Amino acid sequence: ALEAAAGALPRAPWQRVDLPSGTWIAAPSANAHLRWWWIASDEQLDQSAALAGALGLTPAAQWRAADLAAGIPWITAATQDVFIPQTVNLDLIQGVSFTKGCYPGQEVVARSHYRGTVKRRMAYGTIADAAVQGQALAGVDVYDATQPGEPTGRIVDAAGTQGVVSVLFETTLAALPEGDLRLGAADGPRIAAAALPYSITP
Repeated sequence: ALEAAAGALPRAPWQRVDLPSGTWIAAPSANAHLRWWWIASDEQLDQSAALAGALGLTPAAQWRAADLAAGIPWITAATQDVFIPQTVNLDLIQGVSFTKGCYPGQEVVARSHYRGTVKRRMAYGTIADAAVQGQALAGVDVYDATQPGEPTGRIVDAAGTQGVVSVLFETTLAALPEGDLRLGAADGPRIAAAALPYSITP
């Protein structure tokens, strides 16, 4: 129904199609569910009445949770300058180029890439604790209860829907999958690690 009103939409992640209804970009997904970013001018919006009944607009929290399940990190003020691109998997989702451009820290980033020395990665998990819902979690430490001395990582981003909080967290590869991961303290709420739609192991 949506394509009948909007036109043939892209399928491959990040693929873009310009249509009379606007620009559509296929968003990555952790499952077979299709989703798109739709960019339209005021004029296109005024002319898109036929799309109203076909659009399945998603609440912001659900969209963010889908981003997290797809392994797409969003860096906020709380996590700015905390991670290098590889530890939040930007190299695995084509979010950083090693052949062009200049940016602060480029030498460290490139060295880690070409030497294959990345020992930390971003993983996905869920927290089934209603008390955590609504809390600002980005930047909060992650602990491994089997080695409680020091934090093993940090939360990159989080989104809560229907009593479950989805999180992307940066941690050591050694803590996955055997670690007993906890939020904020070694005895904090448990983070149940789950698979990303791409491999994070070397």
